[in-house]
Amino acid sequence: MTLRLLAWVPALMCVCGVMAVVFVLRSRLSNNKCNMTYMYRVMYFMPIAVPTDPSLEDDDPAKWYSFSTNLQSYSTVLYGEGSYASNYLSTGKVSGIPVIFVPGNGGSARQVRSLGSLLHNKTESLQSPFTFDVFAVDFNEELTGISGMYLERQIRYVELVVEYVWQLYSPRAEGIIFVAHSMGGVVVRSLLRDPRFDTSRIAFIITLATPHTSPRNFFAFVL
Repeated sequence: MTLRLLAWVPALMCVCGVMAVVFVLRSRLSNNKCNMTYMYRVMYFMPIAVPTDPSLEDDDPAKWYSFSTNLQSYSTVLYGEGSYASNYLSTGKVSGIPVIFVPGNGGSARQVRSLGSLLHNKTESLQSPFTFDVFAVDFNEELTGISGMYLERQIRYVELVVEYVWQLYSPRAEGIIFVAHSMGGVVVRSLLRDPRFDTSRIAFIITLATPHTSPRNFFAFVL
């Protein structure tokens, strides 16, 4: 009897294997309900000259740590396409709704292209009475999730970006929209907790895949 049962084992394993393959194929062939974004026009990542020499107060502990105040490797760009890019390149002025994209761990400012392209295309196709000025911060692909020192430095730079962008508008914008991915959301959240930061300048914040409840790296106590 035992030998007969053992004889059926290979057959059962084959049946289970076939069922597993069918399940995987059916799950992969399911309809993808996500819509892709396409950039069919020339993309412009126009540099924004944000000053990177922050004036530190006497009671600011960061002045004792040169690493946290060395912002020279960071930069900011304004994303544009079509007539929007042409207008900015000729005038150097912005008058829309300011949006600041903050990338995450190892991210790049160029990740803003999908967001910026979609906002430009939608406002143009709908002939909206307003436009979006989509800025993007570039942290030189730093691995924020590994070191809290990077996080401190990025917070300081984003604070400078907000101040600079705010001064670009006359009359003043009603508020700045933040879109942050991954650890970029932690940067924005930490900035809002700074008592020196004017939170009235922020309209609202959208975070994507941000570890709000717990850090991803348990060895970096700063995170």
